Amino acid sequence: MSRIGKKPISIPKGVTVAIHDRELEVKGAKGVLRTPIPEGITFKQENDELVAARGSNEQAALHGLARALANNAIKGVTEGFSTQMDVVGVGYKADVQGRKIVFALGYSHPIEFPLPEGIEAKADAVMMAHVVYPQVAPEPAGYSPRWIQDILRGEMGFRGVVFSDDIGMAAAFSAGGVKARIDAHLDAGCDVVLVCHPDLVDDSLAAVAGRPLNTAALLGLIGRGAMGWDGLIAGSRHGTAQARLSGDVA
Repeated sequence: MSRIGKKPISIPKGVTVAIHDRELEVKGAKGVLRTPIPEGITFKQENDELVAARGSNEQAALHGLARALANNAIKGVTEGFSTQMDVVGVGYKADVQGRKIVFALGYSHPIEFPLPEGIEAKADAVMMAHVVYPQVAPEPAGYSPRWIQDILRGEMGFRGVVFSDDIGMAAAFSAGGVKARIDAHLDAGCDVVLVCHPDLVDDSLAAVAGRPLNTAALLGLIGRGAMGWDGLIAGSRHGTAQARLSGDVA
């Protein structure tokens, strides 16, 4: 952990860091965050960098943790924090309406979740199911320009990535063979066609050969899956694991 602890933290413009005896106070455009300074760890600011130091090697683990918490606080007041949630289920969906999220989760009624103050939500991607809503369009939603282009993109103003449901599902067969299914999804407005069964991969790749694809739509989703090292050691599970290793927790 000392390798992490020794790394200087860049302080962006507009961010101020106040170093108190046992606490850092970080102020930025998104507010104020305070993070504790563990016993044996000290901080000092050098120009536009914040540097953590430890009194002895016994504080090596806390050194990295303290540095990670400080770095996260600076990130929090500049970029904010985000997490991604997938809504999975036939016909399931989530819609952000003002200061609330409205979920359709298979119940007879929508479920409304009010957003706490300071929390924002948006949909980065949606998956169009192979479900037919005859009162809206005759074809399944994932094959429907009416659903994707007119309603989702037009009326709702969605600008995220549109995924198809898995083309290997029985409900997808209504469009025909593999190429027909893929063409139907892409022509309807899907950005990504989901192929889960390994036996369908070769035919699927052949089906899109020479066809221009909207790969730029995926740029906003790249790099969200893996948590960085700082995030890992700042997590509560890391502290619990360290306590178990030291014998402080049974």
